[in-house]
Amino acid sequence: MVERREDFERAAKLASTERREGEQALVQRLAEDFQRDPERFDPRRLSFLSTLGWVDLLNTLEISPTGGKRPFASGLADSPQPDQWPAPGWTGLRRSERPAWLTGVTSGVGFGVLVVLFAFLVSFAFG
Repeated sequence: MVERREDFERAAKLASTERREGEQALVQRLAEDFQRDPERFDPRRLSFLSTLGWVDLLNTLEISPTGGKRPFASGLADSPQPDQWPAPGWTGLRRSERPAWLTGVTSGVGFGVLVVLFAFLVSFAFG
């Protein structure tokens, strides 16, 4: 049993290393493509990157992901808009869940009404 676990851990480390190496190669290709022609760069290709891949890409492009000078600093993107501050999110759309007992009682009453209505229609049709 211990041997199987060691084999699994070895295989997992190998797979992780291979994934990281592949991601670094992808980061290099993406950075080269972006630097070559930013207009034709397809941003959908970025979906294949993990969080570390994003950081590697930003470092490769010499854009600091934390700190440093931000692009468009003091520009239009940095000034808050009056109707958007604070930024709207999902919190305004959240609703609290109904208690489970209330949902159960409501569905039970609804099902009971349907059964009674069905029984009434059957007795009326055959009676």
